[in-house]
Amino acid sequence: MNSRERIRICSNKQERGGSLNAHQVIRRLLVLCEGRQYVEAQHLINRLSPSALCLIACEMPLDLLAEALPYSSTLLETLFGRLNTLIHSANSKPNVNVDCIIWHLVKLFGSPCEYNLIRKCEKLAFSIGLWIPKVKCELKEKENLMECAIQGLGNHGLTHETDENGNFISLQSAIKSSLQLHIETYRHAITIIDESDNNNHNDPAQSSHQRLLSLKYDDIQKRLISNKTLLTKLEVPSLKQLSVLIEKLSERVENDKKALICLNLIKKFDRDVNFKECSAAKIIMDMRKGLTTVQSLMNPQNQSHNIVVNNGNINFNEDSSSSAVSFKSDSHSESDGYHSDHSIESDEQKLLIEEYSLIYKTMRLDTLKLLTKSNNFHIAESVKLKILFSIVVLAFRSCHNLRERKLLEAKRVLCTQANGERHKEQINALENSIKNYLLATCDAFCLDEVENSIATQIYTSLHGYSCINQLLDTLSKYIEKIARLAWKLTNQTPPYFLDVDFTLSTINQKKHVRTSKSNPNSAIIEQFLWPALFQENKCVAKAIVVT
Repeated sequence: MNSRERIRICSNKQERGGSLNAHQVIRRLLVLCEGRQYVEAQHLINRLSPSALCLIACEMPLDLLAEALPYSSTLLETLFGRLNTLIHSANSKPNVNVDCIIWHLVKLFGSPCEYNLIRKCEKLAFSIGLWIPKVKCELKEKENLMECAIQGLGNHGLTHETDENGNFISLQSAIKSSLQLHIETYRHAITIIDESDNNNHNDPAQSSHQRLLSLKYDDIQKRLISNKTLLTKLEVPSLKQLSVLIEKLSERVENDKKALICLNLIKKFDRDVNFKECSAAKIIMDMRKGLTTVQSLMNPQNQSHNIVVNNGNINFNEDSSSSAVSFKSDSHSESDGYHSDHSIESDEQKLLIEEYSLIYKTMRLDTLKLLTKSNNFHIAESVKLKILFSIVVLAFRSCHNLRERKLLEAKRVLCTQANGERHKEQINALENSIKNYLLATCDAFCLDEVENSIATQIYTSLHGYSCINQLLDTLSKYIEKIARLAWKLTNQTPPYFLDVDFTLSTINQKKHVRTSKSNPNSAIIEQFLWPALFQENKCVAKAIVVT
């Protein structure tokens, strides 16, 4: 069909008398869209015959309609809704470019928006996902890219290396110190070689097989002492640290590359972003939030818009919009408790879940009050809330990692990998025995590694604060309590874990509960105060959120 062909415009049951050619219909649609008369344009789209619809769809001013979102959502929803009815009947799908619409939806949902706005565009996003199924995978790839970039931005803190005063130092300073150590060590090694009596090793006669077999006891002893002296000088453990630092430097370079790739992608689709004023993390997080929301709207089996995302490294910043876990200050929301959705057969596990809920209402609140009353901590309320929340997330992550590492270490010591096929049953029994041992010794198991890991990550993230050492002292009991409880829950059978979906999307009644200070008329999550606890796929303690 070309532009000269007559396009029949029909009503639902009876044919109308007139007809228009392709140019007239397109011009009419363009006039209506420019005049924001979307209802009239919608009626016109509904009256097009299937063949006419396929032709007109390719000529629709989609960029203009995308700019007008969400007001044009009903018109676009009608267009793609009708196109989806033709998927099985049409000989070929019209080539409709939906990129501009998708990215305007992402931009729209990436900024603060009301729940009604999400509902208004829900059917449009679903229709586009049905029209072009591969777009879901493309959005997921971009969301993962944004997630990696956000994590990478937070991995440029101080290293675990310290200076002569015991203070943590930057990666560049650590590399410089390591290089200086290498230079001094290698110079000393060269001196040892020059002073050695065995400098005739370049003489072929001295290194011949016959000559080496004729060496006496004293000759071998002298050679051993010389080589051992050189080896001792070169086998300094601190020399191996340089390769670790170089690997870390390479990782940071790749992280910054990912961040710039994300920012360039955002710059391509959203020219309104102020890249000079806004922080890179906020820009990327807003885009990731939009991508997550659009994906959830495209997902038919996920009407609650609940998309699970991997929790990255947790970073602290007084600008809550630029952190991996976003918060807004709410110092009066500590009175809400937890509600368990499923009964737990074990009395001990019930007590652990109750303890998890009790810490939120008691020890967490007491620690927050202590931080608030003290004049030593000049830290924003939002950062204090974020610290207390993040300690729980870090504790569970560290405990799960420690448990898996202990299992692997025990199996590696006993060489189970080499005997995996022949003794599979015995290896499984061994693994179960180790798990039972870890469970039985939960109260006494040394968790210094977990507590130090939590404190180190907080220190690295808040190293700019002069009160950081006093802060860690104040938090020590809270960290110890959370770490012990996390270790107990991690070693249960099956183990408990946190829901690390901290996307600020819509509230999910199955795993979220509002605080008393929340807006009961809003379904948009503004911040998380406490993470949800799961066992397998069952939520046993809901997340505390503010809407």
